[in-house]
Amino acid sequence: MSQLSLFGAETPPTDGLFLAVLPESQARPRIEGTAQQLRSRHGLKGKLLASDRYHISLFSFGEHNGLPPRLVSEVMKAAAAIEASPFDVAFDRAMSFYGGKQRPLVLCGGDGLARLVALQRAIDVAMQKARLGRKQQFVPHVTLLYDENGIEEQPIERIGWTVTEFVLIHSLLGRSQYVPLGRWPLRADGVRLH
Repeated sequence: MSQLSLFGAETPPTDGLFLAVLPESQARPRIEGTAQQLRSRHGLKGKLLASDRYHISLFSFGEHNGLPPRLVSEVMKAAAAIEASPFDVAFDRAMSFYGGKQRPLVLCGGDGLARLVALQRAIDVAMQKARLGRKQQFVPHVTLLYDENGIEEQPIERIGWTVTEFVLIHSLLGRSQYVPLGRWPLRADGVRLH
């Protein structure tokens, strides 16, 4: 959603907006250590993402030139209506995704992510109902770095934590900074996601 400047050239977007799950603070050093090992073992040159940028994207609201206040307000309203109980996630594999010159190196998993998939589905339905976006493909992952080269899927030592909330993130594009705009706790009395 870039805009045309006075001279007809498109100005690149400056702001992204998405819902995400953030790792617990205890999980971040383990994610970072795994990223360092994989980078070293496979001779990757890409710079590791800062540990405060590790996240699992749940739903994207696109890129903008400035954040539309009405969109932020509507997303917050829709997110507040989502009910779910806390649950555990576990990542036990690493691999590189395909796409573009820079391939994302990611953590992924299998059975340990079923409840996360259910949360994303509930968010996806709520956002479509509120007319805040279309159905989105969801492949649960945590991005570690981007590199020209990739690695095949391989097992890693399991990394897990308990998901207790989801967060609305304002991404300052090109500035490697995330600003949380809202947090919604998952409550023990919430709907149990299967």
